[in-house]
Amino acid sequence: MLGDACGLAGGVIEDHLHGRADRAALPVGPIEGVLERPGGVADLPHPHADVVLVIEPEGRLVPHAGLPDREVHALREEVGPVVDAQRAEVRDAADLGEQEVVRVIDDALQVGLTEPHALAVREGILARRRRHGGEASRFGMADAPVGAMRRIELPGGERIPVLGQGTYRMGEEREMRRREVAALRTGIELGMTVIDTAEMYADGGAERVVAEAIKGRRDELFVITKVYPWNATRDGMMKACERSLRRLGTDWIDLYLVHWRGDVPLRETVDAFHDLLRAQRIRHAGVSNFDVDDLEELARLKAGLEGIVANEVMYNLEHRGIEHDLLGWCRKRKRAVIAYSPIEEGLLTTENHVALAAVAERHSVTAAQVALAWVIREPGVVAIPKAARTAHARENAAAAELRLTQRDLDELDASFAPPEEKLPLATR
Repeated sequence: MLGDACGLAGGVIEDHLHGRADRAALPVGPIEGVLERPGGVADLPHPHADVVLVIEPEGRLVPHAGLPDREVHALREEVGPVVDAQRAEVRDAADLGEQEVVRVIDDALQVGLTEPHALAVREGILARRRRHGGEASRFGMADAPVGAMRRIELPGGERIPVLGQGTYRMGEEREMRRREVAALRTGIELGMTVIDTAEMYADGGAERVVAEAIKGRRDELFVITKVYPWNATRDGMMKACERSLRRLGTDWIDLYLVHWRGDVPLRETVDAFHDLLRAQRIRHAGVSNFDVDDLEELARLKAGLEGIVANEVMYNLEHRGIEHDLLGWCRKRKRAVIAYSPIEEGLLTTENHVALAAVAERHSVTAAQVALAWVIREPGVVAIPKAARTAHARENAAAAELRLTQRDLDELDASFAPPEEKLPLATR
């Protein structure tokens, strides 16, 4: 929740003030004392004048002097809709104290307070809570610093993080775009540099959201997108790839997947992949929603697995069918498994699952973090959870730090049984 507000400061304010380093580098003022007494004044140095921010008795942070009205108006016009969306989401789940915190930070952002100051607000509140014996964060590990993220190795030696970001249903609602972009940028900052999308998502709209989020950082990222199976012919795939490249605003795709098995012969699809690899429009090829029999057929083709580095499939605690054979097949051949819906579209984020709740409580984390840590517990698996809010991006990234014990795994197995026989491949 607090991380959400601070992520907004870093992921949105910074972008809207791009090129105005004077503002981003402002020293931190004595905010903690102001929070302790409504009506107090904080003097925050400004390159042109002293910006004095006052907390009114009802808790609203307002500019008292020094910030030109036109700057306040411009910032509110650019950032206000995102701030309003964040505020509306967090307040339903917040207790009274955290509502006050969110209001203070939101209003600070609206009048131009940048990340160093927002972080100072947060640190002041955490210090106050510690003095009064309160909780530092309702997300536990979600607000902890995230270190260098674990990686898996693809054929050829390239290494990518075990946690990436999904974009399913992004780009569908125009009013959500800024929030989606902010969430993706927060995830990138936290090391989730694998971004998965598809031409199918919002009819290319998700790719456009990704384009905005990755602008200026393309070389740091591993971008995955997917082609419709009916476009997986030699001519059709070339054209579809060019459309995706334009929407993504990039010259290359790191991993290009056929979204699911269709009617186009695999031989033609493989040849289409090879055309794109030779043209350097894609760096790697792969498949999605392919079961073992599909992969075996692919492997029997001449150079069928050449350039194919991954299979993206549904995998989570509720859907463990790939453990029977598909996971082992891919691991033996050093092909990555990319797990979509790793928290079952949010169904594994609640405390309704007793085993998940127990493990989460033991580690002081959320159920979603346990579910994600479980998916990436074994080598060769990358999870791509979607986060449309910065708070969720932070929560997801922190799951990479969680190490489940054997006791944890046993309890989860008892509640979410591993497969005893071959099951149809779960898809969505």
